[in-house]
Amino acid sequence: MSPRRLSLLLLALALLPGCGYHLAGVGGGLPPSLKTVSIPPFRNQTSRAQVDVIFTAAIRDELVRRSKLKLIEKVDEADAHLDGEIVACDVRPISTSDQLVGSLYEVRVTLNLRLIDRVHGELLFEGTNLTYTDTYPTDESSFYALETQTLERIAKKAASSAVATMVEAF
Repeated sequence: MSPRRLSLLLLALALLPGCGYHLAGVGGGLPPSLKTVSIPPFRNQTSRAQVDVIFTAAIRDELVRRSKLKLIEKVDEADAHLDGEIVACDVRPISTSDQLVGSLYEVRVTLNLRLIDRVHGELLFEGTNLTYTDTYPTDESSFYALETQTLERIAKKAASSAVATMVEAF
């Protein structure tokens, strides 16, 4: 092997550990000094009632389940603070029946999240315009019930994705 190729190979190997890839579960996402987190109700900037409640509950449940953080109510007593905002919630038909009535709907929710280390005053995670979608088939009699069930599914997907990013530092 030529000295030039050997040098390039050694350089590539030296840079490899810093590439950012690591196995799930071994990331350094949350500082070990954090023991508690506050997650107040998310702000709802949409006209869809209860979407903030659904997403706040899903994120709270997932963060407590996947991290060692204890959820507390008082922001000023928590080591970390998760701030959330639902910025869009859109429902639109993507397929219609022969009578031109929506038969398949898409629900799209967009949110912003910020996790702040209150002990050190650092921003640990910021996700802006995080968008999640799902679809559901329906008829006119079950539209709202199925829409709510779909929002709950989307909230679980969003919580799983966002919390994994926070906890695993991907």
